[in-house]
Amino acid sequence: MYRGKTKYLECLTSIIVVSLSNFFLIQLKAIKFEHSDIANMLPHA
Repeated sequence: MYRGKTKYLECLTSIIVVSLSNFFLIQLKAIKFEHSDIANMLPHA
């Protein structure tokens, strides 16, 4: 019973870690994209 519970918790923790890291990667990409957009717009303005 306890062994199964720890396995379940490990699985849950890994899922949370993966989803959080994916979220942060997406956020970082969005920030970089915005900055490159602004940099591209500056000469045209």
